[in-house]
Amino acid sequence: MVAVVALCNLWLPAFVPPPAGQSLRHGVHMSTAVGAAAVLGAAPAAFADKIDDAATKLSEASYPFLKEIDWTSDVYAKLPTAGWNPVLKAVDKMIVMGAAMDGAALKAGADAHHKAIGSIDAKGVTSLADYT
Repeated sequence: MVAVVALCNLWLPAFVPPPAGQSLRHGVHMSTAVGAAAVLGAAPAAFADKIDDAATKLSEASYPFLKEIDWTSDVYAKLPTAGWNPVLKAVDKMIVMGAAMDGAALKAGADAHHKAIGSIDAKGVTSLADYT
């Protein structure tokens, strides 16, 4: 249905006018044509693949460092030495930020953490596959 509407409106002036100096080309504003191309799936792919590739590269490069950390140390189980009020404020901010996040993304993150925790070895290090 969206494609039909886009095609029917392709020859109408765009809601947002084209940049100064651009005129109608074959009766179609370029901004209208670009919008129609995006609706019809002819737009370039999103940058998610590049971001995923960069994240994988960073994970693989940082994994040796991750393995050097003593994850069994009790320092990770201790609260900061700050007083109760700054700690409470920090926890409050984390809760507020978490509540504002996309629920599906939060669930995916929690699932990834759960999976990574499941592959922790005796040194407290998860597998490279679960780290990436």
